[in-house]
Amino acid sequence: MVALLGWILWTISAGNPLESPVNGTLVPPPDSPAQRTQDPLPLAPTRTEKPSRPRNIKKPPVLPTGPNGIRGLVLDAENGKPIPIFQVYILEAAEEAPLSRLEGNRGRSFHVRTGVFYAERDSGRWDVVVKAPGYEPSVLTGLPTPALEQAPVRFELKRGPGIVGLVLDETFMPVPDVKSFLHITKLSDSSAKMPLVRIATTGTDGRFSYAPLPDGEYAVTLLEPSNAVDRLSGLRVFGDTLHVEMYLRPRHKLTVWTQAENGTPLPDVQVELRSTQAHFAHGKSNQNGLVLLEHLPDGIYTLTATLQGAPPVQEELELIGGSSRQVRWLTLSP
Repeated sequence: MVALLGWILWTISAGNPLESPVNGTLVPPPDSPAQRTQDPLPLAPTRTEKPSRPRNIKKPPVLPTGPNGIRGLVLDAENGKPIPIFQVYILEAAEEAPLSRLEGNRGRSFHVRTGVFYAERDSGRWDVVVKAPGYEPSVLTGLPTPALEQAPVRFELKRGPGIVGLVLDETFMPVPDVKSFLHITKLSDSSAKMPLVRIATTGTDGRFSYAPLPDGEYAVTLLEPSNAVDRLSGLRVFGDTLHVEMYLRPRHKLTVWTQAENGTPLPDVQVELRSTQAHFAHGKSNQNGLVLLEHLPDGIYTLTATLQGAPPVQEELELIGGSSRQVRWLTLSP
């Protein structure tokens, strides 16, 4: 009987594996899915994104679109203004420095207010040198023709070391149209090239300039080269520009009115004033018959007025005392 009961109990527990009388809990069989340990899915390895390298894309070659020659624009490097008078030297491109190959090449002179020039050339490459009075040369090498673009090539010229002067009168106002003369006292290098420009006239701002100048000592006089009064000496230039002020002593000023016999003003009359000391001044009368002659030193002068179709008129006058303001009326019979 006991054996029968044990067999029944064993049969019941074996037939329903989800139920177990042990502590009233459900015990799954060892090979059931719930009993198996599920391993987590492996994570994908993390990759550090590296920036892609730019591909070497071949650019199309730049095709020439400019003229079949050298077109240039010549400018002052300091103020950017066009230089109206200059010379252009165009040489075939070579390894040797262009400045050392200028001998025997005259170049081509230009006198244009805009500073623009054009010189036709065959296809090739060229070394170009631009020179202008009072400036250091500007050099560009290997310029192609035809040019790569329509715009002119810029040649910026520097003045280099020199002397810049400002001329003032007795009221400390700038004086225009005054001639100045450069004198060389001593050069640091005796083999240095002598400055070509030695006479300069003040502009509307009363300034004159001499450049480029080799290192040395200079002097500047105003109005006449032998003027010992309006003179500035001991001007030393050493690799830089020297700025100076010069004060012009008062001199004689002569106003000449030219008129016909009936008192009508005569324009375009040529008026000349010559002294026994070889001082010379001249001018032409304006629409009002007026001529102004300034900066006249002491002396005895002959005043002459000439007009086409009329006999000349002369008058003697004396200027003394260092400075004065005088007026003369000249009557002509055209």
